[in-house]
Amino acid sequence: MSENNTTELKNEQPAMVKTVNKPRMSKVPVLLAILSLSCTGYLAYQSFLGINGFIAQNKLNSQQSQKIAALSTDNLRLTQQIKQLTQEQTALKEQLDKTNKTVNNGNMVLYQLNSLISGANQSLLLYHDYASAIKQLNYAKQILTSVSDPLLLQLKINLTTDLDNLQAKNNFDATMLATQLDELYQNIAQLNITAPVAPQNQQDNLPTSAWQRFVMNIKQSIFGLVKVVKANSDSAEVLVPENELVVRQHLQLDILSARQALLNQNAALWQSSLNDAYNLTQRFFSNDLTRQKELLLIQQLRGVSLGVNQPTLDLTMQALIKAQQLSDGNK
Repeated sequence: MSENNTTELKNEQPAMVKTVNKPRMSKVPVLLAILSLSCTGYLAYQSFLGINGFIAQNKLNSQQSQKIAALSTDNLRLTQQIKQLTQEQTALKEQLDKTNKTVNNGNMVLYQLNSLISGANQSLLLYHDYASAIKQLNYAKQILTSVSDPLLLQLKINLTTDLDNLQAKNNFDATMLATQLDELYQNIAQLNITAPVAPQNQQDNLPTSAWQRFVMNIKQSIFGLVKVVKANSDSAEVLVPENELVVRQHLQLDILSARQALLNQNAALWQSSLNDAYNLTQRFFSNDLTRQKELLLIQQLRGVSLGVNQPTLDLTMQALIKAQQLSDGNK
């Protein structure tokens, strides 16, 4: 038994010595070292890649930031352009509305001017009413002063010229002549009947208008009632006292006829009426201061020529028609 143990011990000793004498190399540290080196290399590689990636990403971010800044600038510029276009669109719309309003107002202004100027022209030509024509032209001038349309500039100039001429003519004729005729009419009652006078053989010119023929017929009818008697052997006429009223009415009719001629600017009727009034006053009324004043005033009125250099609105009417044509052409 012991021998067997000894034998086994002997057999085992060489093996133990052999193991001790040849140390075994462990692979774990090597593997760990290799793994560590691999990790270090990998980390170094990844670090390198990370730095390059960071740089690239930073560069990309910078480029993106620049693009974003450029897009923001473009967006801001586009916003400003849109805002400017919106303002221009609003301005164009306002201008269009203003233009339409101006056209409508221009048409209304032309309509008002046409009514006033046509009315003034009618008053002047048909009725010779200077006051009414001047009043309507003044209204038209106020309208022209309140607007600044270049199309109406010539109309404003012509209207001002015609209005000045009309006012100058009105100040000379209408008021003064009407006042003098009224004075003549009032002085008829103050005239004294004259003594014997020589008969009048003057024959008036034939009347040229219906009004003149009417006046002539009335005068002949009235004057046919006047009776005269022989005052002496020299055949001088003496007016019968009861016919004094007829003569005065005849003279009053002459003055009224002259007023009608002044209103209608009838030169022939004006001269014939004043001539007849002058002859009647000189023939049938006594030669005193009242008659002398009456004859002097009639003589002054006989020197007035109606219908000569009468003011017209021709320039104004031409400018008005031109303005209307230009306005219609701009529509």
